[in-house]
Amino acid sequence: MKALIALFAGVALALLAQFPLEPLADQNDLVHWAQHGLLFWSGIVVGISITLLYRRGQRKAAWPER
Repeated sequence: MKALIALFAGVALALLAQFPLEPLADQNDLVHWAQHGLLFWSGIVVGISITLLYRRGQRKAAWPER
């Protein structure tokens, strides 16, 4: 369940960093680099959560009686 919440949070963070911050990032270098950081960390969170969800699915397929 935590991995699914992290997935949604990572996608929400990426959308927040991309669309609402875009006009501000064009005007200010600090906001531009903060936007890069937010996109980087949201990618890390999404990648980890997808990996955890994938591994959970593999475990359930290997041990269906659990």
